[in-house]
Amino acid sequence: MPERQLLNSLEEAGLILDKSGQIHHCNPRLREVLQYDPTGKEIRKVFPEIREDWIRSALESPEAAAFVFQSASLNRKCLATILPSEDHLLFLLWPAEKQEEPFPDDVSLLGLLPFGVVLIDESARVYRSNAAARRLLGVQDSLWNLNDAWKGARDSANRRRSTDQAPWVRAMKLSRPVRVGPVEIRGSALDFYCIPIQATGDSRLLVIIQDMEREHRNQRRLRSALELNRNINNLLMDLLRVPGPEDTIHRALKGSIHLINCDGCLFLTEEAYGSRISFAEGDGLKQMVGQENSLDPWSLEMVARKEGAFLIQNNDLLRRLAPGLNFEKYKSSMAATLLYEKDRRGLVLFLRKNVRFRSNERRILQLLVPALSAAIFKFRYEARLNRMATTDPLTGLLNRRRFFAILESAVRDRTPPALLQMDLDFFKQINDTLGHQAGDKVLEVLAVELGRLEDKGAVPARTGGEEFMILLRNELAKEYRTVAENLRSSIEKLSVEWDPEPIRFTISIGATVLREGEKLADFYARADKLLYQAKESGRN
Repeated sequence: MPERQLLNSLEEAGLILDKSGQIHHCNPRLREVLQYDPTGKEIRKVFPEIREDWIRSALESPEAAAFVFQSASLNRKCLATILPSEDHLLFLLWPAEKQEEPFPDDVSLLGLLPFGVVLIDESARVYRSNAAARRLLGVQDSLWNLNDAWKGARDSANRRRSTDQAPWVRAMKLSRPVRVGPVEIRGSALDFYCIPIQATGDSRLLVIIQDMEREHRNQRRLRSALELNRNINNLLMDLLRVPGPEDTIHRALKGSIHLINCDGCLFLTEEAYGSRISFAEGDGLKQMVGQENSLDPWSLEMVARKEGAFLIQNNDLLRRLAPGLNFEKYKSSMAATLLYEKDRRGLVLFLRKNVRFRSNERRILQLLVPALSAAIFKFRYEARLNRMATTDPLTGLLNRRRFFAILESAVRDRTPPALLQMDLDFFKQINDTLGHQAGDKVLEVLAVELGRLEDKGAVPARTGGEEFMILLRNELAKEYRTVAENLRSSIEKLSVEWDPEPIRFTISIGATVLREGEKLADFYARADKLLYQAKESGRN
């Protein structure tokens, strides 16, 4: 509830009431003043000295109310103000510093409020005012008459306002709060809110003065903040709809570039050796993807001190973060640190060519940090799901479905692909005599050996229990016989540590290349037939 956040941020004592007078929440300052938490009690029982008719009228009225009373529990006079909200009322309490004071001399009430506050009597003589009120009305002394400041007041139609039309005169006459404004005084558009204070034997008013120009500026800032919040929410919704894991990151980076209005960005991820540029957006930056740096960005003193977004003040730091970057093209940069996957970190680096980043843009980036973190989380989550759907859980190689999807695409290559279809020899015998754990270990060791061919462009997969296949493309496909023989020979030399003695194993391979005009089913069937011949010929 926003009222709770408001109260908790105030230095003044305050609580939230419902229309029946029951207390729903009180801030730390009020608990400190009362020395206990009155939540759940009725306001009449917490402050029985406040007249019943005052409380009742304040709870029922849609207008603000204020009254002075002598608190027995605090042993001093207090000023209380009740401000109506949509469903609840805000009750603010200011105890006097000294028991005999008719009104508190507490700077937290008058000195720190962002608007003018004046306490006057029925003749508009000022008892107390804060610096904001004196500044807005052009008054130097703390003791003066508010009617003097009203002289020369004009309404929005530039008509003079007489003293009889002053809001405190009307509020005293009507015995209810009166709001007037905007009124031009000394070149400023001011809004006056006059609240009669109910006190036995005393007639005073609390006058609140707002600078409408300032209020309009605040409203413009609020609208800008709401627009930014809406854009960030839209970006988050877009991230949920983006289908691919990598596309999620690119959409998040592009959206951030648009909101911050910069020329490009780099996304660095933490690695065991330091950092790596994993993603990039912007002209000339995508070629930097994959560049590695032995320097850990989070070990830099400046970055280590920062949480969230920060401005980068010198190009030397930029050069160390991204050594391959042509940093002379960029006039300004800022970054944000992100945490994901427990203690894994990322660093998003934003670059601008012409104009320097300002502190308010750093705050925008700070607001974007949750969206960027959500994009990374979604990226890693979907990538993990994708791996689960396309890889064999034991060996980590591609599974049958994913492999044949790639094979179907490969048959349309300009250079005919080659296929190696292989089986582990006597694998059932290993399982039956040594157990399935031994068999699993053999499969894992074999998968590591097949995986070495990935660096050369081969695509290995586990397509059955002990059945594996390898797709060879382009230049590698032309050497398929040599690749197959080298693979058979290297596997023959492998061994798996086991008790009581190491396990040695071999494979049989059916190797062939796609013929012109051949269908995928015929291509696969021929490889399968060649594998059968290799096994019939003695295996290995």
